[in-house]
Amino acid sequence: MDALAALFEQVWDRSVPLQRHERTEPDSDVQAAFSGEDLELLALMLAGLPDKALASQLGLSIRTVHRRIRRLMSLAACTTRMQLGWYAARAGLL
Repeated sequence: MDALAALFEQVWDRSVPLQRHERTEPDSDVQAAFSGEDLELLALMLAGLPDKALASQLGLSIRTVHRRIRRLMSLAACTTRMQLGWYAARAGLL
């Protein structure tokens, strides 16, 4: 246990504070492109739910969830889900 505590202290001492950006007001064009269902999907996705849980929570099939995520990525001009999450946060959607 002492070794684990010492390792934690070493890592903590070398850590860098998280830089948080101010949340901006959503752009009206961006907000209009994302429906309430889209925002709910994004929120659950960013909470870390796997696709199967997303589908279950939203009452959709997994294929529909994948299709909606691809559409959101297309709207945001993103190629990965990580970029989509970053876009949503920077655009003030969530």
